[in-house]
Amino acid sequence: LSEAFRREGESGFKKALAVHLTRLDRDRWIDLIGRLRRATGHMSTDELLAQLKNELSDSAVSYDKLRKYLSFFEYADLVSFLGRDTVAIRDKQVKAAESASFKTLSQEEFVNVLTEAHKKLKAPSGSPFVALPELRDLVCQETGLFSDDFDVMLSRLPRETDSYILQFSQPMERRSGGLRLGSTYVYYLAIYPGRR
Repeated sequence: LSEAFRREGESGFKKALAVHLTRLDRDRWIDLIGRLRRATGHMSTDELLAQLKNELSDSAVSYDKLRKYLSFFEYADLVSFLGRDTVAIRDKQVKAAESASFKTLSQEEFVNVLTEAHKKLKAPSGSPFVALPELRDLVCQETGLFSDDFDVMLSRLPRETDSYILQFSQPMERRSGGLRLGSTYVYYLAIYPGRR
């Protein structure tokens, strides 16, 4: 983990952690990933806690311990939360971690997926801006990219080309899940056709 952090920063650290978590979870721990797969991809923390208490002693498992355990998997992009108390597997990221083979996209592929995701999420007759957390989640879900890779690729894209124009917007109030571009914190993105 230390070597991955030294070579690639936090993004590399998270991927290395994901590899270790998937292996240890399967071989030595509670098989969280297996449980989620058997439950069609998601389950409430209450259901998960009940399963664990049924298999282990009541004193070995608590809601706080489970939330801490899940926080490692969430940090490593292996699970996400639907609402406050439903945990969902991020299957493509888990498969990448299980095989230690991580997805990369060319800039052109990334722009195509980003544009399609933006079209799906944009309100049909409303604002052209889409919240970055929603956009990030959809792109990562569809491609298997990890969140940090999405952020790096998006921040490196030219703001305007012949085929597209990216327009970022700041939130009215501080919200988590945005992106820092230089000294500016942005939370929304609109994508317009380029001026061909």
